[in-house]
Amino acid sequence: RSARAGAPVGFFHFPQEHQAYLFAVEAVRDLVEREPMSSVAVIARDLDSAGRFCALLADVPEARLVQHGEFSFEPGIDVTDVDNVKGLEFDYVIIVDATRGAYPDTAEARRRLHVAVTRAAHQLWVVSSGSASPLVAGRASPPAGPQA
Repeated sequence: RSARAGAPVGFFHFPQEHQAYLFAVEAVRDLVEREPMSSVAVIARDLDSAGRFCALLADVPEARLVQHGEFSFEPGIDVTDVDNVKGLEFDYVIIVDATRGAYPDTAEARRRLHVAVTRAAHQLWVVSSGSASPLVAGRASPPAGPQA
């Protein structure tokens, strides 16, 4: 449940990881075109995953991989991991790997996912593939695309 009013949370599930990533890449491209002055955080479970996703955005000049808390706080797309976003807020947040492997049903995974989902000021999208995290399972929307 959402603790505050606003745009609904988008949950999107795909059978394969590459399908989820393609969806998320297109959503990010569309979002930056429609909302060029917004701050977008693409949050992955770890820096390796964030780096792999950021490589898919190589042709998007607004996308940047953020490591060790080195945020520019400028409009654009910050691709990073959960550990880097604690205490920060972004207009849009996309969690790209809400899978059982990334967020199993444990206290630590629940804490990390809580940190990630509470960074969104305007809208949150949660994308999963394969076996969705039990912390978000059953909430998937049809992949029609996020709305601002």
